[in-house]
Amino acid sequence: MAISKEFTVWEDLPAEGAVNMATDELLAEATAATGGMAVRLYRWSQPTLSLGGFQKHGDAEPIVKQTGLAVVRRPSGGGAILHGTDLTYAVAVARGHPLAGAPQQLYDVFHQAMVAVLCEVGLSAGLVAAAAGNIGGSGESAPDGPLLCFDRRAIGDVVVGPHKVLGSAQRRLSGSILQHGSLLVGQCDQAGPGYTRPGLVELAAGTPDAEASLVGLAALCPPSRERAAAASSVGLVARWLERVAESQGLSVHHAGPFVNDQMQPRVAERAERFRSAVWLTRR
Repeated sequence: MAISKEFTVWEDLPAEGAVNMATDELLAEATAATGGMAVRLYRWSQPTLSLGGFQKHGDAEPIVKQTGLAVVRRPSGGGAILHGTDLTYAVAVARGHPLAGAPQQLYDVFHQAMVAVLCEVGLSAGLVAAAAGNIGGSGESAPDGPLLCFDRRAIGDVVVGPHKVLGSAQRRLSGSILQHGSLLVGQCDQAGPGYTRPGLVELAAGTPDAEASLVGLAALCPPSRERAAAASSVGLVARWLERVAESQGLSVHHAGPFVNDQMQPRVAERAERFRSAVWLTRR
């Protein structure tokens, strides 16, 4: 299969968890057929806890009962993510793509590009060099590690000072690699009283260039269906995607929404699996 030289960027309006996960799985299948690389940017129509594909549902029950958060299980691994003040991305590459080899390759391409952009606007961003420094737990892969993704530290995570702002997780499917990532834009406090983690907006306070670069993105988080899905046009995000493309010798193609009228029935059908108790409580 020929490898496409185009980096396709899709962006959809905020949706519920099951719809977002179904859409990402269909994105991965479509990318397997085209042989290229595509990313989907999106947000969530309600505050949601997304469990990693290999986490135990029972471990999330205390947070869900305390907060009333909607919950969904991702097909990808990693720790649970509190969605609502973040920008989520799903990138898919076909199995024959140069970035489909070692898992760290795909992480690094997206994370290194984000570090470069954050440093350009004056933030002291970097990559975690070793899986250490978890808040209240041990390494990323440890079964007794923290439940929440932003309380973990894995090699290659993006941090500003001691604070994690971007983490990602993968799933290797039959014809493609699917990687989910969450960029923490605003403060995360959905886990209940006493729990706060600063986002980029808080970390940028007092740094004029960084504050200016985040104005448009901050306005979209928390999300609203009344707002246009335009995160990809925000300066910081646009520069991030351009850097990703440049690193691979690709050109960016903004394709609009992935979920069009033709795709809608397939998404609705696939979403039923992600809503089911069988999927949610499979671990």
